[in-house]
Amino acid sequence: MSDKPYNRSYKGIFLWIIFLFAANSSAVTLSDLIPEEYSVYLTMSTTIICIDFLLYIIYKTERIYWINGVSYDEAKKASSEERKVYAQRHLAAFFNATLLWFLYGIVKYLFSPPLWWDIAVSMVIIIGAAISTIKIKLHV
Repeated sequence: MSDKPYNRSYKGIFLWIIFLFAANSSAVTLSDLIPEEYSVYLTMSTTIICIDFLLYIIYKTERIYWINGVSYDEAKKASSEERKVYAQRHLAAFFNATLLWFLYGIVKYLFSPPLWWDIAVSMVIIIGAAISTIKIKLHV
């Protein structure tokens, strides 16, 4: 078990929310500089990458209680290794979703589906990744 104390903190997630807002605001601003058919794709790409970044932060800080389904007390009782494995499995699920999203980007480039497809596909991918994490349990 790690010697460093495991304290409750939500500062990191609040900073991430600010980062998400800034990143998406930048994506919306940049979307004025690219063809319209890629504007939604850029914004959703930014969102999906930011979700990966959040899960990476959770993995590094072991703040798994930021993920739905684990209380702070449960996280504190778990070993550092158990918290890391739990966070890593969530990160892997969303990283795979990101890869799927970028594969869709190739389809988008080749076939130019309408903008509403970008929204629908991104939502299916994000929701699918979230649902796939339901089976992940913290083994304490």
